[in-house]
Amino acid sequence: MADLFYQNGMQDTAKIILLNMIENTNENFQIVQEYGNKLIEYGFYEDAVLIFKYLTDLREEFPQSFRDYALACDWAGRYQEAYDVIISILSKDWTRFNAIKMIVFNELNGLMASHKEQINTKGISPLLGTYADEIKGCDFLEYR
Repeated sequence: MADLFYQNGMQDTAKIILLNMIENTNENFQIVQEYGNKLIEYGFYEDAVLIFKYLTDLREEFPQSFRDYALACDWAGRYQEAYDVIISILSKDWTRFNAIKMIVFNELNGLMASHKEQINTKGISPLLGTYADEIKGCDFLEYR
């Protein structure tokens, strides 16, 4: 339903329809996550940042929530915030989800390749170990 309004130039109405949908979900993370994805699709990046940040509170034990938050920050032009969230993902031991770090490191590479001058990397956590040295001294690939 929201897509129909969006496609007919009624973007704000589409956003309200989606918002009404999630108000009745009792914090169902999947529906909230889909709402955030729709906001990205519609180009409401700042709103998506708020939604994905909220999901990190709902599902703080899942790195995917933080990854979605970082990606939304990147799309919203909040590069330092995206960087900080990515570093927090790489710094934490996620136990059964540690494989996500390979994906996130790739996303860090893309972020740094495109926006290195806009990001302060001085506060890299020593918990990153070898990642920290790579991030500080690396020329990042440009693939965006």
